[in-house]
Amino acid sequence: MEEVMRKKVIFGLLSVWLVLLLASCHVRHPSDIRPGMTKEDVVRVWGGTYYPTQQIRDGKQVEVWEYQFSNTGAVCRIVFYQDRVITTQCWGKIFRPWWY
Repeated sequence: MEEVMRKKVIFGLLSVWLVLLLASCHVRHPSDIRPGMTKEDVVRVWGGTYYPTQQIRDGKQVEVWEYQFSNTGAVCRIVFYQDRVITTQCWGKIFRPWWY
C-alpha cells in the first residue's frame, strides 16, 4: 500500500514539473510584437530587457529595447514612441529547435 502511494506522489510531482516546464517554453516570434503595443504588453509577451536606450530618429525621441538571444546569436530591436511600439527589427534566427 505504501509503495502504491509513493508511486502516485512521485508521478504527481513529475507531472506538475513537466507542466511547468512546458508552460515556460514560450517560443518568441517577431510577429508576437505588433505596432501600437504598450511597453507593458511587450514585457508580458517577451519579458523585460537589459538593453534600453534613448535615441533621436526622424526628429523624434524614441526608446529602443534590444533583445539578444544567446542560443542563436539573433538580435531584435523594438522601437517605442510615446510608450507605444512603432517598429520591430530582427537579425538572425530567433528560435532554434532543441534538436538542432
